[in-house]
Amino acid sequence: MEVLCHMPLSVVVSASSSIAGRKRVEPSDLADMQLIVTPRVWNARQAIEQAFREDGAVPYSVAQCDNMEIVKSCVLDGQGASVLPDFTVAEEVRRGRLVRLSVPLLLAHASERGIPVVGEAFIRIARELFREPGA
Repeated sequence: MEVLCHMPLSVVVSASSSIAGRKRVEPSDLADMQLIVTPRVWNARQAIEQAFREDGAVPYSVAQCDNMEIVKSCVLDGQGASVLPDFTVAEEVRRGRLVRLSVPLLLAHASERGIPVVGEAFIRIARELFREPGA
């Protein structure tokens, strides 16, 4: 298996959230909040749900939206918490509008399997886009 990149994810809440000042957030800390997520087709969704199960926590409610920008807007509006790729929230974090806690995401493919031409093109683009500094 070849690792194409590590794409950090962030647990994000609005700067006015009661948990915004915490350095570490456990799933149980989010149990009283609405969790705003993208559909199950997003790979990290399974890991998020598993973390809640392992912690014995259940979110107050779960809202689902296909668009990460809309999810981010809902979080900015104080409607709940989400887990989003760092690059989608970097500007809002820099401005102090969102607060984040980063966790790693692995983007990989099984190199022993054949890859279609389109897949090879995607891998080339991903390598370039997510190249680690100094690599």
